[in-house]
Amino acid sequence: MHNSILSRTPIKELPDYSVMARLHRDGRPSGVLQIALDAPPVVLTSHAACIIRRSQNGHSRPRSVVEGRIRRFLAPEKSAEKKRRRKPEAGAGVSRWWNGLIPRKGALPTDSVDK
Repeated sequence: MHNSILSRTPIKELPDYSVMARLHRDGRPSGVLQIALDAPPVVLTSHAACIIRRSQNGHSRPRSVVEGRIRRFLAPEKSAEKKRRRKPEAGAGVSRWWNGLIPRKGALPTDSVDK
């Protein structure tokens, strides 16, 4: 293990735009290096508005739709008694697919295989 001053320096005490690295030579770790990096370029044009608009278009609902739903939720009931959904009558929701597949009461399945 390399016992240099750089290996004992806490990472948070490094100057801005610098990194510490330990490279490998011939499969073995070498000493610790401190590398100075260039500062990032100054941003002259902000793309924040474009990024926000693109995110809103892809992942949100229009404001008018959301506000309408909130208004309807907070609106007082039109009648004092809440409207309750009635249960559908027995068999009303059975689709045509089931017709003929469920044997009638007392009917026995027939064996269509010839003996």
